[in-house]
Amino acid sequence: AEGFAKTDEYMNEHGNLGSDITVTVTMVDGWITQVIINGPDETPSLGAILITIIQPKIIEYNTFELENYVDAIAGASETFEGIKEAGLAAIDQIIAASE
Repeated sequence: AEGFAKTDEYMNEHGNLGSDITVTVTMVDGWITQVIINGPDETPSLGAILITIIQPKIIEYNTFELENYVDAIAGASETFEGIKEAGLAAIDQIIAASE
């Protein structure tokens, strides 16, 4: 992911058990610098908590592969899969646009 000379921001959506999750990713020089996760219909005690916990971890670890953090929130695995799928698709768009 090295070699990005610009900031790229892409949004991707994932439908998840009747709830849409939107993930916007900003990368600078191959690093995730901002992630905005919007899941307005997520269950407050499950998906909404996961979003709050996972957003800073994605930036800290520069990846959406954070299954260990999801295991701590039983019942939020579908939300995580939606976040991960949308986030990885956004990164794929960023890489494709930079080539």
